[in-house]
Amino acid sequence: MQSHTPNVDRQARANLRDALVQYMTGKIQTFAFDDRNSKYISSRSTIDLSVRAISCELYSIHDDFVDHPISVTPEGWETLRRVVAFLGTDLHLQADASGGAWPFIDENQWRDCESLAAECALPNFDPIVHSRPVNHWSRKIPTKVGLTIIAALIAAAVVIVALSS
Repeated sequence: MQSHTPNVDRQARANLRDALVQYMTGKIQTFAFDDRNSKYISSRSTIDLSVRAISCELYSIHDDFVDHPISVTPEGWETLRRVVAFLGTDLHLQADASGGAWPFIDENQWRDCESLAAECALPNFDPIVHSRPVNHWSRKIPTKVGLTIIAALIAAAVVIVALSS
């Protein structure tokens, strides 16, 4: 559903914003967030260039192999708060939007829209909750154990091949 503002897809913004808020509040984890975010990377999903660009940026905040709660730095958390607010506007990303106010053009624009993030009742950043290290189970296997398992599998394969000849 397109809005009356040219090239602003309010439905896409609302959907992406909702997914991000749910990820930040712990209601969903990586895989669910990725499913909802990834659909906006494609040009076929929305005409809203800001949504597509933000979706591409959000793609980098998770791991494709481990379903985990959000894990970001304090600075990353603040950026995500700004993204939540930005997605509640009809603003467009500007080429010169960078630095500490991104996706907003500058700090003043961010402060004018900050209440849009506050209305989502996002929790304050808590390093224990929002910055836990993400460790895949395979990284927890000691190297010697892992090599022993691989060697045993290779030996078993050699025995099977030898017996079948």
